[in-house]
Amino acid sequence: FTDSGSSVSESTVYDNLGNGIDVGSGCSVQRNTVRGSAGAGLRLGSQSAYRGNVLTGNTGGCAVGGANAGDNSCNGS
Repeated sequence: FTDSGSSVSESTVYDNLGNGIDVGSGCSVQRNTVRGSAGAGLRLGSQSAYRGNVLTGNTGGCAVGGANAGDNSCNGS
């Protein structure tokens, strides 16, 4: 989990037991690859946004919360 106001970019997350990337409010999540997490690929707090991520095979779905700023791939679409 990252605190409020953080930025997460260009990370690779594979087979997490929880959410792949989990951020607080006011965060930016860009250009990451998240695959095979037991939770959501991305879990974002209020006023956070995500863009340009590749999210595949995450049991809890691709993204929960936050604003989709575009160019994300969810299970190939």
